[in-house]
Amino acid sequence: MKIKNLETIPLAIPFNHGGKDAGFDGQNWEKLSFLLVKLEMESGIIGWGDCFFYNCMLSVKYALDTMIKPNLVGKKVLNIPGFMNEMQKILIFLVEMEFSSMHFRV
Repeated sequence: MKIKNLETIPLAIPFNHGGKDAGFDGQNWEKLSFLLVKLEMESGIIGWGDCFFYNCMLSVKYALDTMIKPNLVGKKVLNIPGFMNEMQKILIFLVEMEFSSMHFRV
């Protein structure tokens, strides 16, 4: 099976927990945020997943769209554990390259 496309879909669902106001990062929780991930194979099979995050959906969406998607689309997936291992190696390399190119100043 060959991967045709990966799509990220942000959702914000209105939410009321029924108790005292509770916040995170200075914001009250008035919605539950989710990032759905749609993975489409060339054969027409579609898989759905979601991403977990704490108040950083845009960062997770950006990482999926710019780091993971370019390394997924067009790949053949015949052995899922082997494929996951390959993806982990790619991501570790990308993260190491990003951090090694950063310049920290005090």
